Amino acid sequence: MTVNFCGECGAKIKAPDAKACTKCGSDPAKTTKSCTNCGAQKASQGAIMCVSCGEALAKPSTEKDAGIAALISVVCMFVLGAPAVGYFYVGDMRKGLIYLVASWLMWTVVAIAYFLGAMTVVGIVCCLPLLFVPLAFDLLVVYDIYLEAKGEPAKLPSF
Repeated sequence: MTVNFCGECGAKIKAPDAKACTKCGSDPAKTTKSCTNCGAQKASQGAIMCVSCGEALAKPSTEKDAGIAALISVVCMFVLGAPAVGYFYVGDMRKGLIYLVASWLMWTVVAIAYFLGAMTVVGIVCCLPLLFVPLAFDLLVVYDIYLEAKGEPAKLPSF
């Protein structure tokens, strides 16, 4: 979607990829009061289409609280073994399901390795480093959810 006018104040935007309006300083792509295509005032707060030019209006930002997203992820990591549940809070269901299954598979592999290595003390000691792989992955998922909630680029790929 090309942004020609600021969605907050209606000022003309010189660069369509501008991150801030030079007049009011807000994000010009977030439609709150004006059409980003023609600059006309919205007919109502809930309007989904500009009555002047017919352009579809962007929805207002629904950014999630990054601290709450991280807290949900950490609690679910320790209670359910599923930090990817935080993606559901952020609104990324597909990524949440994929990383949820990946996390559970990693922990299953570690559990099987411990079960097989439990025959000897050496086997148990040799399997200790395996714990760090799924744990590091889960912590990376928590950090990725935190970044997504803040609106920053994610570290883990989306599918």
